[in-house]
Amino acid sequence: FIVLCLPETNHRTNAPCVFSASKGIRNVQTAFSEKNVRQTYLASMLYMFGFYFFISFFGIFLVARFGLSEVSIGNCYGFIGVLMVVTQMIIVRIISKRYDARTTLRYSLFAVSAAMVIFPFAPTMNILYAFLPFYAIPQGVSMVSINALVSTSVPDTKQGKALGIQSSFMAFSQSIVPLIAGFSSAFISIHAPFIAGAIFVAAAWMILFL
Repeated sequence: FIVLCLPETNHRTNAPCVFSASKGIRNVQTAFSEKNVRQTYLASMLYMFGFYFFISFFGIFLVARFGLSEVSIGNCYGFIGVLMVVTQMIIVRIISKRYDARTTLRYSLFAVSAAMVIFPFAPTMNILYAFLPFYAIPQGVSMVSINALVSTSVPDTKQGKALGIQSSFMAFSQSIVPLIAGFSSAFISIHAPFIAGAIFVAAAWMILFL
């Protein structure tokens, strides 16, 4: 499908490609050395930090707060996954026809940040389930839109590089955030990782729009 339906945007197909174990680190350095897209990259990285605060700690929160079993936790993650898939297949398609990525992020990032502050304080699991769409839907919109914004912020010949930098941000977030989330929950409260995640997403919003 990719070969047949998605044309290559980089026409310098003979450009040398050298593998390096430090490529991820150099990608992060490169992102902040390019002045034209530095703010976009920084916002993207902060957003990913916020996202992984949720992903890495949500299951632990469900056990500590509501005493859920493995099956119930899986059902909850599955519910979120279905919401995000529907969002990216249907809702994003509708929104993208009317608004560009930056306009969409103005509202979706704000909604994600607000939802991350509120839902950890849900008193019952039923109320948490009722509130999760208000997190998952704007999260699904933001995930697509932030990648679209990065991609459209660079020339066609650098789009592959930009998405590689995005992957480096993702790996960096996955390695750092669980450690921070664990310490913050142990020394502050069970809600702290989500508050921290909301702060990171809000910081991404401020960098893009203030």
